[in-house]
Amino acid sequence: RADGVELKGAFLVANSWGESWQNGGYVWLMYDALNEMSEYEELNFEDRVITMDQFCFVDWRTDVVSGLPELYVEADVTAANRESVTLELVRKDVQTEAVNTESLYMYTYRNYHPTYDLLKQGDYLNFNGEVNGGASKVTFTHAYNSLLNVEEGKSISDYRYGINVKRVSGDVLLHSVRLKNAKGEVIAEVKMPDEGKKITGTESVYFDTDLLKLTVPEAEQNSGYHMEGYSAYYPKGAEVTLEYILDEGYTDEKMTVATDKGTALSRNAEGKFVVTMEEDTVLSITGVEKIPEPTPAPSPAPTVIVSDPSESKTEKPPVRTGFIISVVVVVCVAVVAAVAVICAVLRKKKKS
Repeated sequence: RADGVELKGAFLVANSWGESWQNGGYVWLMYDALNEMSEYEELNFEDRVITMDQFCFVDWRTDVVSGLPELYVEADVTAANRESVTLELVRKDVQTEAVNTESLYMYTYRNYHPTYDLLKQGDYLNFNGEVNGGASKVTFTHAYNSLLNVEEGKSISDYRYGINVKRVSGDVLLHSVRLKNAKGEVIAEVKMPDEGKKITGTESVYFDTDLLKLTVPEAEQNSGYHMEGYSAYYPKGAEVTLEYILDEGYTDEKMTVATDKGTALSRNAEGKFVVTMEEDTVLSITGVEKIPEPTPAPSPAPTVIVSDPSESKTEKPPVRTGFIISVVVVVCVAVVAAVAVICAVLRKKKKS
């Protein structure tokens, strides 16, 4: 952060000068350094582009995109001088044999790579950053980019893709060339002898493979499933197994996957959809449904007790036997007492 300007993010770059260089062999490169104009005015000096050129892998004319390229090539090469070999991307029309090429920035400007005064006349650096070091093996990786733009009425399968490997000086060996898709899968490969093929001039290597494009549209929001990473180039005849994840609360019982030609895909023994690449294909996915909410059970009806009219009688109050007996005893005692009194009165009268 400087003068109120905050520059966020940086690449951690591994260099070829050994662990003694900078931060244990690494250097931080700000994202802002990839912009032709910096957000911080003090960094917009006159030779800003020349400074960028010190990082030979950077081409500030191209946006930095996260993820693997749609189609790219890997080439294993052995050489002593890292400037002794250059690569060029090529594409050849199958029918007309017309060739298109794409030069690469890091080779076009190879003579401008800085040496930091490490080299004297006749010295060189190998791929390990050692001055006048021995031969070492390296893997070059380059994306086809503009060569994927095909003419109207053609498809990518109408072309053969490859590279031109050019020896500039010294001994150069080519070991293997691999073609990869956006999933990082090797979809074609050209192998050389175990010891490598010696390059004496320019070696053109093509992949003899029909390439087809599979497109799986991104799932819309709240579609109930996720299926990512399958839009890529594949060789003709390849079987692509599709995997997906269902969101919670969704079911795939009625799920269908179909091609843009209307052909429905079937599931394999593992229950996964499989598409066999015979032509450029766009898939459509339907039938992923939300599991319906369970219907609540109805509340039980109140129990109504209907009594038999014939049994509807007035109940008599319960008879309390103990109480009645007590009353009878009292009455009897009273009667006996009264009789005794009467008898006594009558005896008195007779005496008198």
